[in-house]
Formats: sequence, C-alpha cells, structure tokens
Amino acid sequence: HPGQNVFRCAAQQQVPIAVYLSSAAVYELPARQRPIDEQQPRVALRGFTWAEDHVALESWLDTFEPEHPAMRIVRLRPHLIVGRNGTPAVRRLLRTLFSVRLARTASILQCVHALDVARAVQLALERDVSGPFNLACANTATLREMQRLSGGGLISIPFAIAYRLARRAARNVGAGEPVWMELLRHEVVLNTNRARR
Repeated sequence: HPGQNVFRCAAQQQVPIAVYLSSAAVYELPARQRPIDEQQPRVALRGFTWAEDHVALESWLDTFEPEHPAMRIVRLRPHLIVGRNGTPAVRRLLRTLFSVRLARTASILQCVHALDVARAVQLALERDVSGPFNLACANTATLREMQRLSGGGLISIPFAIAYRLARRAARNVGAGEPVWMELLRHEVVLNTNRARR
C-alpha cells in the first residue's frame, strides 16, 4: 500500500506528527452501535475497493503506531465531504436528477464541509491529540433531502434500477464503484463528540 511507504519515510525522517485522512466508509455496516463512534469495528463493504484500502491502511497503522511512539498519528474519518472542494463523486451524487427510492424508510446520512475537514487537519496538527476522530455535521438528513438542497433528486427511481445504472456508468466511463449505492441501504450517522471536544 502506498500509504505505508509514506508513513515509513516519515518515521525515518523523524516527522513528529502525521495526519491521515481516512473515511467513515471504514466502519462495519450495519453498525452495532448508533450513532457510530470511533470504536466501531472497521470492515469495508465487500467489493468497495476505496474503503477496503482505507481499512487495510488503518489496520496496518494499528501495528505501526505503537512501534513508532515518537510520531503522533491522527486519523480523521470524515463523512460525505461537500462544498466547492468536496469529493467529486459526492457532488455528482447530490446534483444528479435521480433520487434512489428504497423499499423501506430512507436511510439517514450526514455530511461535512470541506472547510471543516481542513480546519480539523489544522487542529490535529496544533493540539496534542492522537488516534481516530469522526468528522460530520451535527444535523442528519436523507439522501433525497440533501439532494434537494443541492438542486438534484428531482426524479425518484427504485434502488434496483439505480444500482444497474451505476454499474453501467462505472463500466462505460469509469464513474466510480457502484457499491457506493449499497451504502444508501444503511444508516450511517457518526458520533462526533470526540472531535467536538
């Protein structure tokens, strides 16, 4: 994993602080505890390569960290990053005309603004803290509510059709992993008390 090389090089150069921007996608779903705190087991959804990479690096860090006590390591786990400099895939999801209709009650989600993530990185460098921190806003919403605020989600389509469309788009234009859609079946609400403290 390329991230391992970065941490090894940092340790060799005696870098005192390292901030790793992980993801809320590392948590096992469905969550055993809601809202999800930083102790929730880390198990990526099967086939979600992006999340699997984060889980693998965090598992490796579990061993690396105690072996390098001189380096203070902070792991930030943001939810859906929104804003002008937010995650492009999230921007596309929120602005698309289509909203996914689930068979049961719509799952609740959170987001976090890119500027708040940047501020968290700054604070992680300045404060004497280490370990994982969940990053998300205090409010929650369904995907459809979030889409409406972003000007999307005008047409509601069943989950099965949305998943097939996502698979086709990923195959044709490399538009990302359709397993992102699977996240919408789960309630992913983070406990952010540690970050707020």
